[in-house]
Amino acid sequence: MAVTIKRVKTKNSFDASKYISNMRKRAAFMINRMGGIVISDITVSGIDKGRDIDGRQFQPLKAATIKAKIKKGSATPRTALKDTGLMRHVYLKKKATQSNINAEIAIAQKRNKIAGYHHEGGNKGNNPPQRKWFGISLMAEQRMNKFYIHEMKQGIGRNG
Repeated sequence: MAVTIKRVKTKNSFDASKYISNMRKRAAFMINRMGGIVISDITVSGIDKGRDIDGRQFQPLKAATIKAKIKKGSATPRTALKDTGLMRHVYLKKKATQSNINAEIAIAQKRNKIAGYHHEGGNKGNNPPQRKWFGISLMAEQRMNKFYIHEMKQGIGRNG
């Protein structure tokens, strides 16, 4: 019995640049989406529900603070971090791109000082109690991990 072997042309090299470009595009998309998860957590699960990033209820406002807020005509005099609505203006200041896969979350520049004042808190003078409202909560971290796993499975399924 004779065996005939035919020559098959093959590529001797593999160009990974397209694959790497797609990975970078996907990574940037995922990072920006995770930023959205953190922003939603800070505003909806945090400020709107009066909870810090550890899931604890904010300490109640002092009577003098409530009185001052009522005098100013506040719509939410008994609620911390909601008076002007500016603390909810958390946004993706810098989006991740293919060339730089970093994203930055920021708050309204107008509220930068007061945001730190509330976040750090303190027991000196007129400082409010600490209200750790800005950061990545355990719940946001879990949602990001779930999203990451889902996206990686989708990518593996598409790219084989």
